[in-house]
Amino acid sequence: MPKKADRIDSQALYKSLFDNMLDGLAFGEIVFDAQGSPIDYIYLKVNKNFQALTGLKNVVGKKVTKVIPEIATTNPDWIPAHARVAMTGKPERFEAYVKQASGWFLLSLYSTEKNFFVSVFQNITAQKQIEKNLENAKIAAQNVLADLSGEELKYEGLTKDLEKFKLATDNASDQIVITDPEGITLYINPATERLTGYETKEIMGKKVGTLWGSLMPKEFYQDMWKTIKTDKRIFIGELRNRRKNGELYDAELRISPVLDKKNNVLFFVGIERDVSVEKRLVKEKDEALAKDDAILSSIGDGLVVTDRDGKIILVNQVFESLMGWKKTDAIGRLFTDVIPRQDENGHIIPWSERVLQQVIQGKLALISTLPADDKRIVTIPTSYFIRKDGTKFPVTGVVSPIYLNEKIIGAIELFRDITKEQAIDRAKNEFVSLASHQLRTPPSIIGWYTETLKSGDLGQMNKRQNEYLDEIYKANERMIATINSLLNISRIEMGTFAVSIQKVDIKSVIEETIKELTSRFKRTAEWTKEYGPGVDQPINADPNIMHIIIDNLLSNAFKYGPPENTKIEVTVKFENNSLLVSVKDNGIGIAPKDQGRVFEKLFRADNAVSANPDGTGLGLYMVKKIVVDGLGGKIWFDSKENEGATFCVSLPAEGMKEKPGMTTLTRVQYYQSEL
Repeated sequence: MPKKADRIDSQALYKSLFDNMLDGLAFGEIVFDAQGSPIDYIYLKVNKNFQALTGLKNVVGKKVTKVIPEIATTNPDWIPAHARVAMTGKPERFEAYVKQASGWFLLSLYSTEKNFFVSVFQNITAQKQIEKNLENAKIAAQNVLADLSGEELKYEGLTKDLEKFKLATDNASDQIVITDPEGITLYINPATERLTGYETKEIMGKKVGTLWGSLMPKEFYQDMWKTIKTDKRIFIGELRNRRKNGELYDAELRISPVLDKKNNVLFFVGIERDVSVEKRLVKEKDEALAKDDAILSSIGDGLVVTDRDGKIILVNQVFESLMGWKKTDAIGRLFTDVIPRQDENGHIIPWSERVLQQVIQGKLALISTLPADDKRIVTIPTSYFIRKDGTKFPVTGVVSPIYLNEKIIGAIELFRDITKEQAIDRAKNEFVSLASHQLRTPPSIIGWYTETLKSGDLGQMNKRQNEYLDEIYKANERMIATINSLLNISRIEMGTFAVSIQKVDIKSVIEETIKELTSRFKRTAEWTKEYGPGVDQPINADPNIMHIIIDNLLSNAFKYGPPENTKIEVTVKFENNSLLVSVKDNGIGIAPKDQGRVFEKLFRADNAVSANPDGTGLGLYMVKKIVVDGLGGKIWFDSKENEGATFCVSLPAEGMKEKPGMTTLTRVQYYQSEL
C-alpha cells in the first residue's frame, strides 16, 4: 500500500502537471438527446492555459454550444469529433479555426472512459502563418520555374531559388525540411539541427529521415509516399524518431507537395513538431484521472463539488445513488436545485443559510466541532436531503473550502445517509430511557432510608456513623443526578421532551443558581453580573430547561475555577434579535487538542478529569442538544488553556415555544464531592 506521503506527492504532481501544461487542456462529457444521439458536451475541468490560449472564460459546468454558440455552424465536425472519440475510445486529431478565439488550433482528442474525453489544445496560428508564407513562396517558386527551361532545372539552380524562402523558415520553432520529389534534402531550418541533433552538413543531400527516422512500420511510409507523391495530397501523421544521441521522441508530421502548373511535384515541404512532452503529460494526466476516478468511486459517502457560484462541477457515484440524479443532469446546475435541504421541522433551508454557502463566503456562523483556529472543515448539522423523486433521508457530513492562491474558489461537501444510524441510536435511547427509569427506584429507596437513619427516628447515630451516612447520601444523589441526565438526553435525542412555557425571570434564575452553588460547595467565588436593557422583563421559557442551561454554564465555571480567587463574569443582554448569555471564568481553560470535542457526549478533557474526577461529560452535550437542536439557538466558546474560558448561548429573543411531549426535562443537582 503506498505511503501517505507518496499519495500526496502524486496528487501534487498531477495538479502541477495539469496547471502548468503549456497547451490548453479540457476534460469533458458528451451530452445526448432523448434518442441517445450526441448533441453537445459539457466542460468538466480545464487548466489555466485553456483560457490563456482560447480566451474562453468560466467554461466549467457549461455546454460548448453556450460557450461558442456558432460552433456548429463554423465547425460542423467539432462536436461529432468529440463524440466519436468519447464513444469509441479511438483518438483523433484535427485543425480548426475558432472565430471567438481568433486563432487556429490543433486539437488532440483522447478518451479516458466511455462518453468522456480529454482535449489538448495547441495554438498553431504561428505555424499557419509560416505555412501561408511557404505557400506564397511556392507560388513565387512556380513563377520562377515557369520561366526556366526544363534543362535549367538542375540541382544547383533549384537550390539557389530555394534560398529565397530561407527567411520565411529560419525563425520557426518547428522543424522544416524541403526536399526534391525523391526526398533528397535541399534545405533545413535551424530547428532541425536542434531537434534531431544532426548538423546541416550531415543532412543536406541525403534522403530525408534516414538519419533520425525509419522507426515506423513499413506500411506507414508506404501510405505517406502514396499520399504526397501519387495522390499529391497533404499528409498528416504521428511518428517516432531517434535523435543523434539515441534518445527517442514523438513527433507530429505534416508534408505538403508543391506542384507546377501541370500538376507535377516540384518539391516537398515537411513540418515536424516534437510532441514528446505533451504526450507524456497527457498520459500522466490520463493515469491521474483514472486514479482519481477510482478514488472517487471507492468513497462510501456522497460527494459533490461546486464552484464559487454554487454550481455543481463534480459528483461521485454514491451521490447519484443517494440523490437519484445522473451526473450529466446534476453538473452545471445550482447546488440548491439538486440538493434541497430540510431542517428537523420540515422547513426548507435557504441557500444563504446552507453550510456550503457559508464556507464559500468564508463565514463560519455555525457550531464547528473543530478548534476555533481550524477553518478547513465545517460540520453539517443533522438534517434531511430531498431526492430527485421527492423522498428525503437524514444526513450528516462535512464541508471543506477549495483554495487557489489563498482564495476560496469553491467547496467540497461529503454527506452520509444516517437512516440506519438513527434507527440504532433510537433503539439505544429507548433502552437507556427504560433502564434509567428502572434504575431510579433503588436510589430513591436508598435516599429515603438514609434520610430516615439521619433523622434519628430509628435511634441516634454516632458521629462516625453520621459521616458515613452523609457520604452515602451524597453518592446516592450523584447517582440520581447521572440517571436524570441520561433520561434528559434520551428524551432530547428521541424528541419526546415537552417544552412547557411560563414567564421566567432570567435574573432570578441566575441569582438562584449562584446561591445554590455557594451553598453546595465549600468555597466562594467573586461574581460579576451585567444585565442589559430589557433583561429584567420576564421571557417565555420552560423554567426547567432554563435552569439546566444556566446550571451547567455557571457550575462549570465554578467547578473548574482556581481553588482560590475564582472570578466569574455573567453577562445577559439582547443582541441581534437574540437573548445572549455569556459566562466567563479564570479557570483551567480548554487545550487546543480538546476544543473540537467539547460538545461530544461523555467527552471530558484531560485537565478537566484532573480537576474534577467525578464528572460525567454529559452537561455540555445536553445543553448543546437543547439549545441548537431543540430551541434553534447557538452555543460557542472561546478559550485558552490555563487562561479560562467564555461560553456563550444565544436564544431567540421572543423566547421558547410551547412543545408537546411525554414529559418535561428534569433539573440536575451537583454536589461538593464532584470537586
